[in-house]
Amino acid sequence: MQIWRTLARYAGQGEGVPGEMYVSLVDALYKDFRSLFIGSIAAAGTALVTALKTGEPSLYACSLAIALVACLRAVDVRAYSARPTPTMSPAEAKVWELRYAVGSAAHVALLGVWCLVAVSMTSDPFVHLCSFLLTIAYMIGISGRNFASNFLVTTQIIAAGIPMTAALATLGGAYYAIIGLVLLPFFVTLKFISDRLR
Repeated sequence: MQIWRTLARYAGQGEGVPGEMYVSLVDALYKDFRSLFIGSIAAAGTALVTALKTGEPSLYACSLAIALVACLRAVDVRAYSARPTPTMSPAEAKVWELRYAVGSAAHVALLGVWCLVAVSMTSDPFVHLCSFLLTIAYMIGISGRNFASNFLVTTQIIAAGIPMTAALATLGGAYYAIIGLVLLPFFVTLKFISDRLR
């Protein structure tokens, strides 16, 4: 737990938000985890379908990693629910926000890596399309579900955005470069929407 406290001190979460409201916002991140868990398992299942279609071992690894992170996040949510006292201080909330941010960033980073692997290791258009569509669909939910935490939104956009952009660069060609250019305003817009909602 000490490492989480140390990292939270440097992450700068919750700046400018009154303590009681900040605690409430962090608490909201851990509510109704069922939908997030179902979405994560669906992503792992879709990655598995792309692996089965191509036989590419690294796609199997992506599917397994996505499922593993989903399970670890479920354990973290259980730990949050099992806290000895239901109330917490803003300092404790920072620790839980950081834990949530690490899990969510790992999940979207794996989705981005799945895109990168799908594009760089296979030539199957279905696999390319499938990985990109699911990752974009997941990212659309970032601004609605995680808007309360600027730190969380930013880490997720970066974690997914870098490998997705790299995947397009691997394909090469003017049309893929155009798609890459379209992704940049999409990422910025997600950030603006989150900021406005917050």
